[in-house]
Amino acid sequence: MEINEEEKITGEASATYFLFFRISGDNHYADIKSTNPGFASQFSKAALPKRAAQYNALNSAKADFIAKPSYTIKKRTYLFGLMTTVNANVSGYAGNYVNFKSVDPFERDLENAVNKKLVDKFRLNK
Repeated sequence: MEINEEEKITGEASATYFLFFRISGDNHYADIKSTNPGFASQFSKAALPKRAAQYNALNSAKADFIAKPSYTIKKRTYLFGLMTTVNANVSGYAGNYVNFKSVDPFERDLENAVNKKLVDKFRLNK
């Protein structure tokens, strides 16, 4: 992995909801795992704008992932709570995957055996 620590990347997105129905917002989203796993987080009103903000940041920087992402979520409700506007911002460092190579199973097994011997020798597992 290569991470550009010299410049932060940012992305922003917003969505408007009527009750639980999204009536406007971005249509492109990053395919990311939630940092807060659970059933409820997948259906929160902030989930889609958060993923859209990450998509915008990744797309503008031509990056594969965001290192040390920091999110700002602002929710505003009006019309007695029937309408909700969610604004999401993300900032972090652009990261790219580089230097892909095939792994020889023999080399991997040899490395695991050497590492196991070192752990046993220095009693690191106790």
